[in-house]
Amino acid sequence: RPMSDNKDLPALSSAATQTNEGGQVTMSVTWQGPSAGMVFDVVMDTHSVDLDAYDLSQLSVLMADDGHEAASLSWDAPEGGHHREGKLTFNDMGLDGKPLITSSTKGIELTIWDVADVQQRSFKWTLR
Repeated sequence: RPMSDNKDLPALSSAATQTNEGGQVTMSVTWQGPSAGMVFDVVMDTHSVDLDAYDLSQLSVLMADDGHEAASLSWDAPEGGHHREGKLTFNDMGLDGKPLITSSTKGIELTIWDVADVQQRSFKWTLR
């Protein structure tokens, strides 16, 4: 769902799509910015790893630059074996009940743990 009161939110200033390669898996994550809500389009590609075993909602953390953290709500991706594409959605509110992104937020970081022998993959977006 879209965030309420979008006019006060900062705009995305870094590239919408961030990519990470490792453990024979390429992962691309696209975020359209605060106005789109905390919804990330994730594409995973590999030639050797069964990607269906990974539930990204259980393996992901979203954090704002001020340390606020949000809980993941869902990983909506059909099984695809060596190619999976879907939406990873987080709560707009942090674990403390306050909005994850405010007018003073300078960036967010999505961390995905333990996919294909890569302990940690980080995707960072800068806001202005």
